Amino acid sequence: MSDPALMQAIQEGDEHALHQLMRQYMPMMYAYIWRMVGNRADAEELCQETFIKVWNHAKQWRVEKGALSVWLHRIAHNCCMDFFRKNAWVTVSLDHVADVVMLDQQDTLYQLELQQHITRLLLQLPERQRSALLLCYYQGLSNQEAATVLNLTVNALESLLARARRTLKPYHESSTF
Repeated sequence: MSDPALMQAIQEGDEHALHQLMRQYMPMMYAYIWRMVGNRADAEELCQETFIKVWNHAKQWRVEKGALSVWLHRIAHNCCMDFFRKNAWVTVSLDHVADVVMLDQQDTLYQLELQQHITRLLLQLPERQRSALLLCYYQGLSNQEAATVLNLTVNALESLLARARRTLKPYHESSTF
């Protein structure tokens, strides 16, 4: 079923369509949220909250406003920002990083160390810079789509990306990876 047809069914109260949407988009939303909050339990809860909001606010989505994935990322992003405000977090505690690196059985020790290193660096960025990087580089959104998710102009998004890259550059240059 196409995204517009799926959303039309959800707008009409079809729970099966919501389950299909969740099967299709949950991995993408979970990956984004997990990288934002750095904690598996919180990511699962926020992912669930995201899809509850999709169900409750489905009538707000319009095909002419853009891709469904952008709208879903916007909801997920807002859930993360609410979570940070509620918990008064500036950055995520690095004590949780080891808990949250999910691995495939074929991953090597090097890949594990690299993933943990990258996760630590991402969690040190301010939320908006982290979100901009995740949306563009991990979630595959265009700059325009990421700007829409973050309610920014493309120029403002590009400024966030540049600041994030500048912040991470010293770590990259001094890295043993």
